[in-house]
Amino acid sequence: MPKWQLVKSDIEKLEQRLKDESPPAGTLYYKYKPADGEGEDKPSVMTNRRVLETDDKQKVKIRFSDLPISRTTTTGLFKSKFVRMTEV
Repeated sequence: MPKWQLVKSDIEKLEQRLKDESPPAGTLYYKYKPADGEGEDKPSVMTNRRVLETDDKQKVKIRFSDLPISRTTTTGLFKSKFVRMTEV
């Protein structure tokens, strides 16, 4: 398969992942909360933006490899030893 077809295929997959995994408008990110209700129940609001709590681990992004970014970008981050995201 030519390289341009691989790139096109990657772009199509990333576009689909963005549609499937993006939080609703006005939401900063998803925060993991176990389904059995463990932990504290406090609303998370940060500068007029919501943080949604979910028990769906597919929606919670902790590592760069979890993000819908290209394989090339993920490889570059890994080689530079950037694996886990941290708050800024």
